Amino acid sequence: MRWRLAWKMQLAMALILVIFMLAFSGFLACSMKRRGLEGLHQQVRTMADEIVIMRQWLADHGGVWVRGPTGRYVAEERGFYLKVPAIVTAELSAYTERAQSFQLHITSLKPVNPANAPDAFERAAMETFSNSRLKEMARLETDAAGQRVYRYVRALYTEESCLKCHAQHGYHVGDVRGALTLTVPAEATMAAIRRDMIYYIVLGLGGLVLILLSCGFVIWRLVAMPLHQIEVATRSLAVGNLETRVEITSGDELQFLGESLNNMAAQLSQSYITLERLADENLSMEAERGKLREAAARDGLTGLFNHRHFRERLRGEIARSLREGTPLSLLIADIDQFKHCNDSYGHLPGDKILVSVARIIKDTIRVSDIPARYGGEEFAVILPNTDTVAAAATAERIREAVGRTPVDIGTAFSVRVTISIGVASLPSHAADDEALIQAADAAMYVAKRSGRNRVSVAKSAMDLGR
Repeated sequence: MRWRLAWKMQLAMALILVIFMLAFSGFLACSMKRRGLEGLHQQVRTMADEIVIMRQWLADHGGVWVRGPTGRYVAEERGFYLKVPAIVTAELSAYTERAQSFQLHITSLKPVNPANAPDAFERAAMETFSNSRLKEMARLETDAAGQRVYRYVRALYTEESCLKCHAQHGYHVGDVRGALTLTVPAEATMAAIRRDMIYYIVLGLGGLVLILLSCGFVIWRLVAMPLHQIEVATRSLAVGNLETRVEITSGDELQFLGESLNNMAAQLSQSYITLERLADENLSMEAERGKLREAAARDGLTGLFNHRHFRERLRGEIARSLREGTPLSLLIADIDQFKHCNDSYGHLPGDKILVSVARIIKDTIRVSDIPARYGGEEFAVILPNTDTVAAAATAERIREAVGRTPVDIGTAFSVRVTISIGVASLPSHAADDEALIQAADAAMYVAKRSGRNRVSVAKSAMDLGR
């Protein structure tokens, strides 16, 4: 079984679904990555907000006094050491770095502490903050260890409380005095995104296979099978099986197509039956016409060809003889003293004599020869491909057969009759049908005058000249 159309439809559907799946997977990957980064960004922003609030509190209160070792950037009074917001932020960064949770970095375009010098990304971010209304920037990076990290830069603006320490650096209220950078490990987040993407892709592929199988079954059941039935029925009809029908009950265009095919097959079957009947009638009519043509060409009493058909055949045989250069001979025979038979025995016995002589002539000549009743008690025989000598021999056999065959005329006794035959040939004695008939007829009368019951050959034109 061949399902070419079904395979084509399934292939087209598979291509459409694969393209859709690829597009959907791309969209899903981008969407999941964006949502993952948005969640990471929101987490980092919250952390930055808390640190900024803490720094603002420290700035508003002039820092925090703690017990501990002194440092370069720490003021000392009564055993306590002042730690300004920048120092607090730096120490917090050291704590977070040791904890390996995230990194915190305070930077500035005019750093007092060299450790706070910005890198390229931080410098570009602070320049953007200074020239625009942006307050934050973020991006994914790969650190020195080859791990993916998320870097978030928040602008730090100069406020009134900041001028206590930073006025000498030329800052004014509202100026971008620096930035707070949070670097958060993103490898786990990206791994989760990849894991979710693989899960959804596998799930989508499974759904795609299920959809393809379902669609394949639907196409096979609702389209391919009815079309296959129609194809098989069409092939069967093409080889003449007009009783072929299809059974489709889908209730759609395919059922309509099947019904149309069934109607066509029924009409073809009916037409074939009608044509067979007409063909039989035509054969019967042709046979009847043949019988009519045969009857029209035959003599009703003897069954030999009649005079009209004899003349037609003679003209045709003469034309063929002249065209092919072959001899042609004609016999004209007359029953001797036939009028005396009619007068003595009556017309019914005379008819029996005619029938008997006709049968003897037909039995004596060849199948290719053409016997005819010329008229009354006269008979004619066309002998194709026969010269004068052979024609005379045939005439002699006919004469002998007629003379030795008794004729039962229905009385107490039978009679014997004789026959006189004239022979003429083409081209020895004539060049056309009229001349040939006249020559054979004249030869027959010579036989009559010479005593009857004999064969006479027509004289040639040369003999007549002498």
